[in-house]
Amino acid sequence: MKRLVVTTVLIGCLLSAAVLKADQDGKPEPNAALLYWQAVALLPQFSDAQKHLLHKTPHDKYVTLELGETAKELISSTGMSMSVLRRGSRVRQCNWGLTLEDGPATLLPHVGKMRTLVRLATLHARGELDYEGPRDAKKDMAAVENLVAAVQLGRHIGEDDLLITYLVQNALEQTAVELIAYNVYRLHPDAQTLLLSRLASITRASTLSDAVIGEKQVFVGTMKRKFSGKNGEKEFQNTLREYVGNSEVEKLQKQIPNAAAVLRLFDELGGMHDQLAGFCKLPPVEFKPKWEAIEKHAKEKNVIAALFLPSVGRAHELAAVADSRRAMLKAAVRMALGEVEAAKQIKDQYGQTFDIQETEKELIITAKLVVEKKNFSTTFPK
Repeated sequence: MKRLVVTTVLIGCLLSAAVLKADQDGKPEPNAALLYWQAVALLPQFSDAQKHLLHKTPHDKYVTLELGETAKELISSTGMSMSVLRRGSRVRQCNWGLTLEDGPATLLPHVGKMRTLVRLATLHARGELDYEGPRDAKKDMAAVENLVAAVQLGRHIGEDDLLITYLVQNALEQTAVELIAYNVYRLHPDAQTLLLSRLASITRASTLSDAVIGEKQVFVGTMKRKFSGKNGEKEFQNTLREYVGNSEVEKLQKQIPNAAAVLRLFDELGGMHDQLAGFCKLPPVEFKPKWEAIEKHAKEKNVIAALFLPSVGRAHELAAVADSRRAMLKAAVRMALGEVEAAKQIKDQYGQTFDIQETEKELIITAKLVVEKKNFSTTFPK
């Protein structure tokens, strides 16, 4: 209990610095981040076995994870934390209080803790779905609430529009979505209906384009301010040493003789971010040559861009898959409810419908999206 009180006080002190939007009465609006941190404060001390299960289990193994004593103990000891997590997921505004003015030095202390909450929510859902006999609406709906809360937490992390938080958003969402996909046809019809409703109510997922623009504002903007002051030359040299090491500083200084020159290169880097953000909206087959052209120009013409342009080649492919999977899940739920025509009308992020094939054992949804030379597809077992 002493640990809980101390932790709660520390978190309260940390979050009191966050700037919260106020309503017309002058009261701060609800902030999901405050509730998520409370959920963290309510977590018990984990045993080594529990830590291993939470942090070492691959995300795709939660689907068939055996619920042994370690898992059952985790579930029974974290119910209050999950209750607060679900409350937080119903609050639309989320302000993590990040010091983005620190640029690339911005700390993200919440990410690891929130990953733990998502894994616990998925584990709780796994436990609620693990029973034999006729489907129980109450249990299945409880599982849906935990899984959608996990998805929403991922969305809230992505709202800061940084490349790392965008990637974390998709990774956390995938952990929950894989368990949903595996159980779509097993859910009680009331839980399937609830799932559609809750998925429609959560906030928009951050996009890779959002993240690229966010990186420009945070990184390029910070660096330009840093090098524009009276100590710009000194700051520039110190930054070079920090990022490339002493051995490369002399070589780079010949290409970039002073802070004014580096500012021009950062201006061009900002323009590259803008171009890249537009290209990120394209399908992978169209994105790839444009990305390669920007990357080639950076390496040959702009030493700053060669060092600091976000490497989004692989991230773009993962982004396309994540966006497509979100639409596929909605189509699968419609199919499970028998709403075939509604399922056929659902489109992916590029405005394309899916090919839907159903057998006695599974539902296969295939996109026109091509990833690694084949159409991306997802299977939903029955």
